[in-house]
Amino acid sequence: MNRASAAVEALADAPHEADFIAEDGIRLRWYRWGEPGAAVPVVLHHGFAANSNSNWQATGIVDRLRRAGRSVISLDARGHGRSDTPHDTERYGEARMARDLIALVDHLGLPSFDLF
Repeated sequence: MNRASAAVEALADAPHEADFIAEDGIRLRWYRWGEPGAAVPVVLHHGFAANSNSNWQATGIVDRLRRAGRSVISLDARGHGRSDTPHDTERYGEARMARDLIALVDHLGLPSFDLF
């Protein structure tokens, strides 16, 4: 593959990036690879001290899922990646982050998805 076709291929699978506002006003960044509705998406949620890029994209996991025909959605959790970082510790925690993920799925209107 030459450099021009490699660049076109990379652009074709660059993620769609957007923000949504969580119920407590925090801006959260999410990413989608692939067309909405093309396949049941895989929703990825990264671990502590990571983000969508370092946990899923840079490791090649997004590429592997895309080659398998899956669309992929990922969320930068609050305080991570390109999402807002609240300074109040009460605005974090497992339950809060689970609600953020549910809010994203509702925001996108996903009727079904696989979660990883």
